[in-house]
Amino acid sequence: MFPSPVDLKKGPAFELADLLYIRDQMSATNINDLLQVWAATLSEDQDPPFVNKEDLYETINLVEVGEVPWQSFSVSYQGAGLSDPNSPSWKHAAYDVWFRDPRLVIKQQLGNRDFANEMDFAPKLVRDEHGTRRYTDFMSGNFAWRQADKIGEDPATHGATFCPVILSSDKTTNDYYPLYVSNGLVHNNVHQAHRNALMLLGFLAIPKSK
Repeated sequence: MFPSPVDLKKGPAFELADLLYIRDQMSATNINDLLQVWAATLSEDQDPPFVNKEDLYETINLVEVGEVPWQSFSVSYQGAGLSDPNSPSWKHAAYDVWFRDPRLVIKQQLGNRDFANEMDFAPKLVRDEHGTRRYTDFMSGNFAWRQADKIGEDPATHGATFCPVILSSDKTTNDYYPLYVSNGLVHNNVHQAHRNALMLLGFLAIPKSK
């Protein structure tokens, strides 16, 4: 039985899930191997924190980070070729997509007081001691300046801040592509420190071809 989201946050199961899936980005095969070895070291009245990779992924889906809950929807192929008996199996399957509201996730990042002195709310120009321009954080780039100029052209948006939304993904498991989101106002050193400036936004299902 899976622990509840509240219990998971308080216990070592959450730390293990964070280590394997987020920090180490361990493959599904290695997660299964690790849990099998772990189970073999326990007595009969003990259980490992997760039975297999499916247990781990489903437990992650139960976790609510902050006040942004997980949601899901199902997608399937609706194009041509469905009646062809030789069509690939992925065309006939349904896939679950798990996600959190990106607007609320970004709002949570912007409201994080830990980043109060490590965010740029306006474009900046950085130069070294020789006067050479340096591109450090996102808001030091030309793109940020161009967007700020567009905001300044409209009197109705004077005083507003350009907040770029950055998405990234990589294939760390055999079942899903994790989708991450961040905002470009946060300094690069904060992104690299994994202090919730880079947050898990969704799981994109990987179709299986046969």
